[in-house]
Amino acid sequence: MKILSTLVIITCLPFITLAQLKEVNANDSLTAELTQKDTSYWVYNLREFRDAIYQQNKAKAKLFADFPIMNENNEIWYLAYRFSGKLIEKLPKDIKPFTEQDFDKYFEEIFTPYFVKCFLKIKTDELYKKGSFTTVDLLDSVNSRCYYMSATVISQTNTIELMLNSKPKNPDDDFELSVGYFIDINKQGHLKLKKVRVAG
Repeated sequence: MKILSTLVIITCLPFITLAQLKEVNANDSLTAELTQKDTSYWVYNLREFRDAIYQQNKAKAKLFADFPIMNENNEIWYLAYRFSGKLIEKLPKDIKPFTEQDFDKYFEEIFTPYFVKCFLKIKTDELYKKGSFTTVDLLDSVNSRCYYMSATVISQTNTIELMLNSKPKNPDDDFELSVGYFIDINKQGHLKLKKVRVAG
């Protein structure tokens, strides 16, 4: 009887080992898949942020901002005041915190129609693979200007830079304006808008 039991165990041993090996391989594949998902999770979040802005879902968009936004030179306020018709001269010299309430109030000034149009043109898959993407020019025939957006992932600082650029349709007009939106990526792939910079 002992001999028979031993034979049964010896016969089944390779199958048990094979089953265990398959289970280990399955777990390894699952871990690899999860790791890959974690690595690219910021892409999903960038799409969610973009959708929230497009849909003007302020509550959802606020989840992707780090409040209060302490923007050096108050450049986020420059956008808020410039496009809302308020006097830019009223900006304080010290950093003025940009709160959740300000985000709600000046949402359309921070995320202008051409920001939204250009942001929708960003191919996030290509941005993930290559680390950068630039949209085609979009013409604003009313103001005779062209708009385009460049997106860059800065791996050294775990930052996404969205640069909304505008240039004149007429080359004789040399006024150009760039607005940069700087978004931090944390280790879990969550995104937080940290600051807005203006150059022009």
